[in-house]
Amino acid sequence: MRLVLLLGVLLGLLSNALIAEPQKKGLLAKKERLEITGNKFVAQDKTKMAIIQGNVQIKKGKDRLFADKVSVFLNDKNRPQRYEATKNVRFIIFTEDNREIQGSADKLIYNALSGEYRLIKNAIVKEIGKSNTITGDEIILNKTKGYADVLGSENHPAKFIFDIEDINEENRKAKLKQNAKKTTQTKKPSQELNQKSNKEKP
Repeated sequence: MRLVLLLGVLLGLLSNALIAEPQKKGLLAKKERLEITGNKFVAQDKTKMAIIQGNVQIKKGKDRLFADKVSVFLNDKNRPQRYEATKNVRFIIFTEDNREIQGSADKLIYNALSGEYRLIKNAIVKEIGKSNTITGDEIILNKTKGYADVLGSENHPAKFIFDIEDINEENRKAKLKQNAKKTTQTKKPSQELNQKSNKEKP
């Protein structure tokens, strides 16, 4: 009986977990799938938790998480709200502007509600295709809001490696964009004056 109940809880958990938040691309919202694989699944209905062990892989769109063990914490509707990955933790995520970010840590906590990743101990994050790298005792990333907080310690200070050419290019683009806005703003008042003066002429 306990096995049947456990299987029922596990199937319910997985069916709810497989359909995640809809993508916001295109005219019609497309549901994105969440796929979790591993050697062993244990579901605990009372604690609203599932533990996946052995060669764990979580896929959501193009994002990937790999670990030896992942604990999934569920809300009252049995939807995943937090993931805690431990041992051999590695991940690949894509930002809103489609940059590929890879990283690793001793422990990773992902908050599905806020889209925030916390990498704890020996944390490393790299942007693929660039030299941009961040290391620290703890790194907090939010891919939807686009920020990273890095904490270091006396023995392991936070370290940033950035390509200066990339920073200069971003600054150049920002200045061009700002100048384009100024140009459009100065044209509008003069166009309005021309229209008014044309209306006043008999």
